[in-house]
Amino acid sequence: MRIPRIYHSTPLSDHSEIVLNDDAAKHVSLVLRMKKGQWLHLFDGSNRLFTAEIIRLDKKRYLFEWMQVVWKIVNRLYIYI
Repeated sequence: MRIPRIYHSTPLSDHSEIVLNDDAAKHVSLVLRMKKGQWLHLFDGSNRLFTAEIIRLDKKRYLFEWMQVVWKIVNRLYIYI
């Protein structure tokens, strides 16, 4: 099963509850039609990918519980002159 990736505009913190912004919540609910208990990946531009589970649904917002960091990109580009 494919796990969707959603961008979150504010920095994500460890083991916290996350509320998506209106556009992302609309995409998750109307386009992807995700339900409570389903998983997705969240990223915030900090080179980390988080796994999150939908724990509560409201009409205009989705509440997620952050579960774990899936991967973290480390810049290993070394240039020697």
